Amino acid sequence: MSDKEAKAKTHLATAEKALKTSIFKWKPEYDVASSEFEKAGLHFKLAKLYERATEAYVRAAECHGNKECTSTPYHVGKALESASTCAREAMNVKLSIDLLHQAAVQFRLTGKNAPACAALEKAAKMSEKDGQFDVAHEIWLEVSDLFEEEGKPRQCKRPMESAISSALRAGNKDAAIKALERQANLLDGNANATFVYQSVLSLIVVHLSEEDFVAADKAHQYACSTFSGFGSSTEGMLSIRLLQAFEDNDDSELNEIKRNQTFSFLLADVSSLAKTLQLSDMGVPTKRVDEDKARDALFSSTSSSSSKPKQQELQEPQQKGIQEEPQVQLEQSISETPPSYAESLTHADEKVKEDDEDNEMVEESITIGGDENAVNDDTNENDNDDADENDNDDSDDDDDGC
Repeated sequence: MSDKEAKAKTHLATAEKALKTSIFKWKPEYDVASSEFEKAGLHFKLAKLYERATEAYVRAAECHGNKECTSTPYHVGKALESASTCAREAMNVKLSIDLLHQAAVQFRLTGKNAPACAALEKAAKMSEKDGQFDVAHEIWLEVSDLFEEEGKPRQCKRPMESAISSALRAGNKDAAIKALERQANLLDGNANATFVYQSVLSLIVVHLSEEDFVAADKAHQYACSTFSGFGSSTEGMLSIRLLQAFEDNDDSELNEIKRNQTFSFLLADVSSLAKTLQLSDMGVPTKRVDEDKARDALFSSTSSSSSKPKQQELQEPQQKGIQEEPQVQLEQSISETPPSYAESLTHADEKVKEDDEDNEMVEESITIGGDENAVNDDTNENDNDDADENDNDDSDDDDDGC
């Protein structure tokens, strides 16, 4: 047993004694116990007894968190953070990450998010080293939430990029897409516009790697309508070329686009993902409607022409026993009009002429009758005038006689 280990056990015994009660000591001394546990943990750590050091620091955190203790949640978080360090040295990564999570919670109770973010960043990096990329992704999102709560969206860029990288390494592209959308919205108006454009371009690349051309096109249209200047930016023009290459199924154009230097400014994981884009399994229509119709017509004509010889071979034996009429007779039969049909036409014409003559006679009779009525009316009017004159003469003769 080394001197450091002996000192650690001495401090451990003192802490246990401070927690006990007796006739003359009615309450445990949590302040003393917490201090002795921390000293014991430090000596166990120096003696490289990391498991026992972790236990000692956890006991110190419990004492700091007691209501009877005068310590604050900040002291609890520091003790848990020390315990996490010892657990990591003891190769207990899962316990170390859990302790850092608990420490971050205690730091947030004090209203200070900076130490909480630092603890969570340690946990995230530890998860990435251990290969737990899903856990790291969730922790990085928590860090971003803390910065957003403090009203510092510009500082969300680094944890969001780490969250995106962790999601891509874990193969969870759906989570990466959500993180990229959130990053673009957070940085819009709060950071350089280039960072927003890079986020959108990364989002389009991830969609295309998922063989989802429709979602990539929608993301491009949303960015053009939401983020001012994206359509005319370098990233916007490159995304247009990329989408057009997939729509036209142009492999040579795609290979040229993948050599563009703009992709090197994106995240390392996104840049490597862009270099692996292929057209082989994409469900994008490669021909336009008119080209498809022309191709179908071509195939139908070739199939019909190939089937004609077979039909002729089948029809030739049947046509050998049939005597065809000469072409001259057919033309004459077609050009000649049946006599019955010609006669019917002449009869119809004669009938029409007779009807026309009858109509003319009726019209003449109507006109003549009208003239006679007019003459009779004139004669009647003249007779009436003569009768009026005679009456007037008679009246004059009577006056003379009187």
